[in-house]
Amino acid sequence: MKRNLFFPFQLILIVFSILFTKESLSQNTVNTPYSSHGIGTTNDVDNAIFSGMGNSNISYFDSTVLNYFNPASYSSLSKGQPLLSTGVSSRISTFSENGVNYTSSNAVLSHFALGFSVAERFGIAFGFRPYSRRGYEFSSNQTISADTIKNTYTGSGSTNEAFLGLSSRIFTFNNTNVSLGVNLGYVFGSLRNTRTSQLNDLVSGGVDHKNIDLKGFNYELGLSVNHKFNERNSLTFSGAWTPSHKFSAERSTNLFFAADVLDESTYFRLDSTGNIEGTINSQSKITGGLNYRFSFKDVGKKSKVRNSEISIHLNYKYTTWDDYKETFGGIESETNLFNTYKIAFGIQYTPETAFLSSATNGTILEKIRYRAGFYNYTLPVQQSLNTINDYGVNIGFGIPIQVQKSMSSINISLGYGQRNNGVSTDFKESYTSINFSLIMAPGNFEKWFVKRKYN
Repeated sequence: MKRNLFFPFQLILIVFSILFTKESLSQNTVNTPYSSHGIGTTNDVDNAIFSGMGNSNISYFDSTVLNYFNPASYSSLSKGQPLLSTGVSSRISTFSENGVNYTSSNAVLSHFALGFSVAERFGIAFGFRPYSRRGYEFSSNQTISADTIKNTYTGSGSTNEAFLGLSSRIFTFNNTNVSLGVNLGYVFGSLRNTRTSQLNDLVSGGVDHKNIDLKGFNYELGLSVNHKFNERNSLTFSGAWTPSHKFSAERSTNLFFAADVLDESTYFRLDSTGNIEGTINSQSKITGGLNYRFSFKDVGKKSKVRNSEISIHLNYKYTTWDDYKETFGGIESETNLFNTYKIAFGIQYTPETAFLSSATNGTILEKIRYRAGFYNYTLPVQQSLNTINDYGVNIGFGIPIQVQKSMSSINISLGYGQRNNGVSTDFKESYTSINFSLIMAPGNFEKWFVKRKYN
């Protein structure tokens, strides 16, 4: 007799699918003036697993982790062990300029994805993730004769990506494996820039709204070459390439007089451009990474021998913002964005790699994955003609959830970083990041795609 069982894992998947809607992704979830350029900040939403290692994400391949940053990784997933992955990325920032400080915080759902092996050499994944975010507010005063005009600039909105990925291990020879992968994505969302002008601190004034609606397809390619020197040593080279894509866009500008600039019900429209169709060419990027793994026998408490491992990661990413263009009504806008690079280094120590086969042995501290890393990268905008650098350090922990020997885990990372142009009196940002992710997998006796027979 054959039976199909409806497992709690599948019930959780359905619940999360209902909760994860477009509205949950389109909240204003960033607060930094650096998001006022282009379509906002991109690729800055941390996954707790990789951010614990300085965001060394392109080179991390593991059957217990769903790495959607490199689609070539899907072929390394275990057969019958699908992974449901989600998480939250948060940041507390302190902005400083000329002795004036301001603190803000934000949080965003970092991703929601499901991945699984569909055959011996193939893996597939799909899900949602933020693509870009905009959120800022700053003011400036302009004096004309005896009057002072206060201009306040604000931005909000986000774009998001629904993606489907496929990976295949296309080549295996002796101790070398080569995998290729592709993510196909659909990007959508809305962004807004607003300027309010008030005279002599009056509540009334003028309001200028500029909206952009964006949608279109994109793709990214991934590569992995792994060579195992012996039972203890292996080296993996990984790469990913995302070309520039042309998205369809609509831009509208509306000018209002407001009896109260904080109350949209008092707005009276003075002028409107209507919807102007156009295109936005995205930036292209290429990323490369190395991962060296060293396995060794370690002696823990009571002379117990553990299967330990150290994994070292080095990543480099180059983004070509020269490719970024905005064209509306046949007129191309000047963007003034600069090409950027990112260097990330991370290390992971696992006291016991065979924690699934020895679930009842050892302490929880022996089964946690300990992570640390640092990063340094540049932003596509300049300040006082100087490059803005973003650099910081991270630590992280991967805690297995040992229920029926499943691959489920809770991952936490903490980080501290700064953004500045090297001039002490100029605007700068100091931030603390706290990231959380959850990976859920069925138990060892609840594997997917397995037919069971009962007598």
